[in-house]
Amino acid sequence: MKKKLLLALQFTFTFFIAQAQLPKLYINIVSHNEENYTYLTNPPSFYSVRPRIIQMAQLATAKGAKWHLGSDHILLRAVIKYDTGTVQMNTGGQNVLKYISSAYINNVECDPHAHESTYNNADVAKLHDSLGVNPGTVMSGFLYSQLQSGHDWQDYQNPTAGVVFPNYTWAPEILWGAATPGHTNDPVDYGMWKPQSMTSFFTHQPSNHLINYGQGCKIEVHDTTNITTVMNEIRYIVNAIQSGAAPANGFYCTSVFFRESYLGVPGFINVKMDDLMDSINVLVSQNKVEWKFIPEVVTIWKNNYNSQPFILDCDLTLVTAVLENQTDVNQLSISPNPFNDFTTIQSNSMLHEAEVNLYNVFGQKVKTINRISGNEIKIDRDNLASGIYFIRLTKDNKIITQSKLVITD
Repeated sequence: MKKKLLLALQFTFTFFIAQAQLPKLYINIVSHNEENYTYLTNPPSFYSVRPRIIQMAQLATAKGAKWHLGSDHILLRAVIKYDTGTVQMNTGGQNVLKYISSAYINNVECDPHAHESTYNNADVAKLHDSLGVNPGTVMSGFLYSQLQSGHDWQDYQNPTAGVVFPNYTWAPEILWGAATPGHTNDPVDYGMWKPQSMTSFFTHQPSNHLINYGQGCKIEVHDTTNITTVMNEIRYIVNAIQSGAAPANGFYCTSVFFRESYLGVPGFINVKMDDLMDSINVLVSQNKVEWKFIPEVVTIWKNNYNSQPFILDCDLTLVTAVLENQTDVNQLSISPNPFNDFTTIQSNSMLHEAEVNLYNVFGQKVKTINRISGNEIKIDRDNLASGIYFIRLTKDNKIITQSKLVITD
């Protein structure tokens, strides 16, 4: 009896150790106000949103969430102009941004967000500073592969001066919100890396200063969004991590985004966002997700992952594979995919030293490919059922690359 109990305890201990070794998904909430908002030209619109900002900060604090408020110059200038005198009676004589960034310091951060039109990011950082708010180190939103009003994110590899305030310089450390014009083809990648340039954004350049925070599958909450749909997106990557479909040595972070124009929609804060935070907190209680500010996630990446790049797209395909002491990019060409009887996989590197296995969506190994010739692999369907699978290449017990396969009838 004692022996059985000891074995049971050993199994339980081993199980929890294995669970503890799985990476968490780090998560936060990000919002933006834009330069086309009417706060500056229409004071009532500012007076209307001011209590909503406070309400959102209070909710984040009550739920243990982390909220990044990304402000463009319009809101900041409206605060400077209108948030004075008796308006500050319910915030201890402080403007709304200074109040939430000090009263709710553990749950709210304020970040510069600029379209680089008249006010660049350094100017917006200066406006934060003028309000007594630390502008932080996060550039909240940017075009990743082309110029933005004649400027680009690469300028901020070094301290950059403002256009409106040329005597003020700002040096961000973190890029958040890589985007394209109109958000028509935004990157959807988990992970963290230092982009080389606009033309080689997904190439890690260790000597560069700026660090890109991968947002994952671009989760956005609108006034009509079903929170169940949002949680399905979050559970998708959480389940992939837990099942082994996503690499166990990966680094996973994401954000839930909303536009601040929705703060005034009835029920958006006290129903929709409340429901979202409660649902995420279920995963937090299961030790699968953790609320973290963006700079906190970067610190974890630096200290616990030795600043090694990791990029995984929403199809759970590795864009950048991390090997010991080096970064190796291994892209797979799969044709046909989806397939019925067989498919052929080619790589841009020789695969004769790699171990190749096929996994189902539950992380179970269903097929091992033993014979590899050069840089080409042929996968036969055999008795596999139709559905989604993942081909994973490993070397020296480290994942080189992984891609999704789809088998059809």
